[in-house]
Amino acid sequence: MATRYFASFGLGIVITLILFFVMQAVIATDEARLDEGAKGKLLDFVRLEEDQELQTKQRKPKPPPPPDERCRGHHWPGTAPHAAETQN
Repeated sequence: MATRYFASFGLGIVITLILFFVMQAVIATDEARLDEGAKGKLLDFVRLEEDQELQTKQRKPKPPPPPDERCRGHHWPGTAPHAAETQN
């Protein structure tokens, strides 16, 4: 298990040093100066927005289905029957 830690630590140091020297090389090169600007042509795409009318759909709710005849006399447990049904 200790060898795994030492190998990981050593690989991390190697990668860090490689990145450090690559960044030093990038900084040391003076090929592109900040005051020169970008070389080449720059394309700029502009999207023209057209006037569009918002189209909305008028929806009407569907009427509920009629109650089932089988369920008309049924009461849920713990509920009292309706007053109209008790007068009959």
